[in-house]
Amino acid sequence: MQTVDRLFNNAQVFRRVYLLCLCFLLQACTERDLQVQMLASQTLDVGLSTPANPTNKITGIPVSLALPKMADAASLKAEMFEIQNATREGDISCDSDTNVCSFLVSVAVENGVVASNVRIKLNAGNLNWRGSKRTFAIEEQNLTISIQIVPPTITSFVLKNGDAYSNSLSIPYIVTGERIAEVYVTEDATCNSGGAWGPASGNVAVLSGEGVKTFYLKAKDAAGNVTSCTLTDSIEVDLTAPEITVAAMPVSAGSMSSTFSWSLGYSGFSTISLSPSDIVLSGASVGCSVAVNGTGDSRNIVFTNCSGNGPLSVTVNENTAQDEAGNHAAQLLLSPVTIDNIAPAVIITSPAENFQFPSRTQWASVSGTCSENGKTISFNWPTQSIVTCAADTWSALIDFSSAVSANSVSLTATLTDAVGHSSSISRTFLLPVVEIYSNLYSFAAVKGGKVITWGESSWGGNSSAVASDVSANVVKVASTSIAFAAVKANGSVATWGDSAAGGSSSTVVSQLSYGVKDVYGTGSAFAAVKVDGSVVTWGNGALGGDSSSVSAALTSVKSIVSNTGAFAAIKADGSVVTWGSSSIGGNSSTVASRLSSGVVSVKSNDGAFAALKSDGSVVAWGNSSNGSSLPAELVASTNVVKLFSNNFAFVALKSDSSIVAWGGGAGSLNGGITPSELTVPGAGVLEVVSSFSAFTAKKDDGSVVSWGSSDAGGVAPTEATTAGDIAAVFATQYAFAALTQDGRVIAWGGTACGSSNCGGAAPTSVTAVGSNVVKIFANRNAFAAIKSNGSVVTWGHPSYGGDSSSVAAALSSNVVKIYSTSKAFAAVKTDGTVVTWGDAGYGGDSSAVSAELAP
Repeated sequence: MQTVDRLFNNAQVFRRVYLLCLCFLLQACTERDLQVQMLASQTLDVGLSTPANPTNKITGIPVSLALPKMADAASLKAEMFEIQNATREGDISCDSDTNVCSFLVSVAVENGVVASNVRIKLNAGNLNWRGSKRTFAIEEQNLTISIQIVPPTITSFVLKNGDAYSNSLSIPYIVTGERIAEVYVTEDATCNSGGAWGPASGNVAVLSGEGVKTFYLKAKDAAGNVTSCTLTDSIEVDLTAPEITVAAMPVSAGSMSSTFSWSLGYSGFSTISLSPSDIVLSGASVGCSVAVNGTGDSRNIVFTNCSGNGPLSVTVNENTAQDEAGNHAAQLLLSPVTIDNIAPAVIITSPAENFQFPSRTQWASVSGTCSENGKTISFNWPTQSIVTCAADTWSALIDFSSAVSANSVSLTATLTDAVGHSSSISRTFLLPVVEIYSNLYSFAAVKGGKVITWGESSWGGNSSAVASDVSANVVKVASTSIAFAAVKANGSVATWGDSAAGGSSSTVVSQLSYGVKDVYGTGSAFAAVKVDGSVVTWGNGALGGDSSSVSAALTSVKSIVSNTGAFAAIKADGSVVTWGSSSIGGNSSTVASRLSSGVVSVKSNDGAFAALKSDGSVVAWGNSSNGSSLPAELVASTNVVKLFSNNFAFVALKSDSSIVAWGGGAGSLNGGITPSELTVPGAGVLEVVSSFSAFTAKKDDGSVVSWGSSDAGGVAPTEATTAGDIAAVFATQYAFAALTQDGRVIAWGGTACGSSNCGGAAPTSVTAVGSNVVKIFANRNAFAAIKSNGSVVTWGHPSYGGDSSSVAAALSSNVVKIYSTSKAFAAVKTDGTVVTWGDAGYGGDSSAVSAELAP
């Protein structure tokens, strides 16, 4: 029994020890599990698949509960939950794998309530642990869910701190208010597109372009409540920088002695801050003084005291102007200029000092060198056209006609550069003491502005009837076949000679009392062109003296061309007006449309006219025997560059140096048939010279080709056709004389005069090597050549001046020019002495006026 008791007691001790150990073990485990449970209870929140906190839901609010691993999720009882301010919807669903239990709740929210707190309470209670009857308390846990159903409040919406302008397509914004989680900013008035949800401050992109942009706003709170799209703000987007334009450039290149400037115009600006420090110079003259002046939208950059020479670059720095949007003006590079502190150079190279001009009335050719290309050279005498320095050279035609009583003139050429620097050079030229004009029968010499006449008295050789009118200030003289018209410096005209051929102008004397510029003559009538472009006519009415039928059209006339009985006036607009004998070109109605514009020159023969147009085409009218009908080669041609004529025919020189001849009368024996070798391109024709009924073409190889009437020089000798040094060709009525480069003469033709010859047989004194002929003159049937020593040699028909033996001594030196009537010559010497020979009735004898003609 004792043993049993001992055993029993031992068993009790053992059991006690066992239970005690178990109790310690259970206690340790319980404390660990409670800690886990407590941690698990703290996970009671809106998690995993629940919306963010707060939520704008009032029904179906998801709730989840994570349980400790010690418990079976399925043992969770609904009654363990106490839900305040909410109602559980449906059953609790638990996941045995994750020990997460989920359920839904709903709340009742009054109108206007912004937020409602839902409390979910886990009651304290006992959970079985592995079938043990011992219970352990679980701490009470709470979960609060915030319910928000009212949109957030927007206090303000401001673009770019309230600025009126933006110079960027990215506009900063700030939105203020209550409970704003995100905002949507867009140019779409419905707030449905064009933007993206973002923070309450940031940048919004302009969708396109410049101009006033209005942005619309809606906001969202954390619960997802969204405001309406009503709040807006506007801003003007301006991406265009202020513009600087050059209103005026420097007139000159700039120099130390002159001021030059740029005028700048600003547009689209709010402020301008242009100062001298903004002007950057580079190049030759960085030492220029720079000033900026002007107000408003105009500024002037003024440069003074520039030193040196050469190109100068000028740059206006950027940021010299700014607009309201903050755009800045870009850098501006101004057009470069050249600083010029060196005066230009101008030199007269030809003619030489004291050169003797043969006439006062012709346009005198003067040329030289210069150093400022593109700049104009001015003269102290009138010029035919504006003279410009080009390729370091210049040439001019100077009018000395107004020097009516002077024997010499001083020509001053002045070259002024762009900055006002100038230099001048002067040269003295000699003018003829006497200038001589002629008609078929008489001479009219102008000496010191006075007219002296001799020859056939009734046909112009006696001017005593108008002596008082022509005693001074005569500038030039024109003629018909047997009358003269003198133009005076005051623009008036005096006439004498055969009254029926224009020697009397009494019917138009008032019209000729002023303003006359030039006078032209047919065989029997005159036409005066006045400075206003009007025309006055007198003389034989049928041969051009009556222009009443075309008077309305005779305006703006530039020049007039005549033949034996008709006139053709070329107007400033390139049209042509004709009058006079209809049969020889006075009536151009058949070609009027082609003469309405574009005519640049007109050529005539005895019975027709031919006009060259600016397009290279030719128009002809008048007598058919004289070439009024164009040959087929010219009907559609547009490459004619010059026209020539004899008494019966015309020649057209084409741009390819070939020619076409037409007219010439019956059989075209008078030059109307073109030599075949001259019809091909590249024929080399430079000029064409005519006798009465033949032509001679001078070629670029120094040879000539003649054709037409053989009696009038239509057949050139081999010496001329094979020569390579012919410089010029001259003609009488029936002969030609070619002057070679070495001063020899080759003459041919003249057989129409029989044994007397008409100039086709030259003496050895001009044909031999070393003859030194410099110029040849001709009348109807004789030649007179001036040699380099100033002596004269004549040949041809003796009665026409071919024999000058009676005045040989007077012609042995110092002759500068020779004039002629149809049958006589008059030579002028350097001292003004006049020597005459030939038929006395045609001016060959000037003894009656020798005292007046004496130097």
